[in-house]
Amino acid sequence: MSNLLGYKDLPSEIMNQINNVVDIWKRHLGDNLIGVYLHGSIALHAFHPASGDIDILVVVKDSVEVA
Repeated sequence: MSNLLGYKDLPSEIMNQINNVVDIWKRHLGDNLIGVYLHGSIALHAFHPASGDIDILVVVKDSVEVA
């Protein structure tokens, strides 16, 4: 049995982290948000919970100013 996981197999703690990040981007970007996408090992079903990171892409309609 492999220790590598994809999105559907993620532990609830990691899903909660992802959902929190998505909620933050939704709140801050509003209608400018097109989508929030998982990338990297989670998308490739190669995520290792003990050492993996969470790669997220945020796509917007219009450019955003960085403070």
